[in-house]
Amino acid sequence: MRVGFVSLKGGVGKTALSVHTAFYFHNRRHNVQLVDGGPIESCHRWQASGEGFPFPVTYPNEPWDAEHVVFDTEAHPEVEDLNA
Repeated sequence: MRVGFVSLKGGVGKTALSVHTAFYFHNRRHNVQLVDGGPIESCHRWQASGEGFPFPVTYPNEPWDAEHVVFDTEAHPEVEDLNA
């Protein structure tokens, strides 16, 4: 399953929803990957600020090989980025 959180505006909770959704899948014993597509790398910063996450946090240009992939997008993403 692919899950993406998209908004035309920043600061609406896309990163929080992305991280919590990834934890939801992980806690139910699913293989999950979180893709950090934001320009300020919020998911990577959040991961580095604590004990880390029990699932990989990657960039959009890295392979997506998990059963469930959760995408945290930048604010107002371009159509080409969403299609990719």
